[in-house]
Order: sequence, then C-alpha cells, then structure tokens
Amino acid sequence: MNSLSVKSKMVIAIGVPIALMVVAGLVTYANLQSMQQTSHWVDHTHNVLSKADQITAAAVDMETGMRGQARRHFWSRTRAARGGYISDFMLEAACDRAQSVVLDQLFFSVDADKFKQFTAMLDAPPGPNPGLERLMAITAPWSTGAV
Repeated sequence: MNSLSVKSKMVIAIGVPIALMVVAGLVTYANLQSMQQTSHWVDHTHNVLSKADQITAAAVDMETGMRGQARRHFWSRTRAARGGYISDFMLEAACDRAQSVVLDQLFFSVDADKFKQFTAMLDAPPGPNPGLERLMAITAPWSTGAV
C-alpha cells in the first residue's frame, strides 16, 4: 500500500465507499420491488376473498329466500286445507304430538294371562302397608290450628 501514489489512495478511499453504496442501493431497490410485488398479491388475495364472501352470502340469501317461500306456500296450503289460523294449527299439532308421547309412555299391551293377573291384583284388597299407616297417623298441622 505504501507504493501507491496519493492519487491512487484517494481514488480507492473515495471509490470503495461509493461502490459499496451503489451495491447497497441496488440490493435495496431489488428488495423494495419484491415487497411491492408481494403487497400487490396480498391486495389481490384480499379482493378475491372479499368477492368469494359476497358470492357465498348471495347464495345463502337465495337459498334462504327459496326456503322461506316454500314455507309460506306450505303454511298457506295447510291453512286452506284445515281452515283457521296457522297458530291454531300449530297448537293442535303440538298437543297431538304431546298426547302421543304421553300415551306411548302409559299404554302397554299384555297377553290374556298377564292381563288376568294384572286385573286380579287391582281387584284384590290392599295388603298391610306400615309406611302408609304411619303417614295416616300423623295429624295435619292445619287440622289442629297450630299453623
């Protein structure tokens, strides 16, 4: 390095930092271009997803509208066939269903022998029941005026 002239040393001292700045600038420019392209694709993706959401919402609205129209048509046909109000029909249907559920729990069938045994048990006088006798021996509070 000592054998270089002052002019060469000055060129190196100024040229090397300038060359490094040019390289750094080119790398920065390339990174900025890449970031700009990535940002463009992110915006594009958001737009596509937004359009997809709009299409899905429109399809749901159409399907819901068709179901609502079918329901209205069903209820108006039901009302025409049965007469009266839809609320009366719904109440009657709910009561019928509740009655069938209760009857399913209360009704049972048995063969003839089992039925004879069952009716014989019902017709027989009750046997001794110590718990019932204790309960009946207690005087009700409202009978004594202790309330």
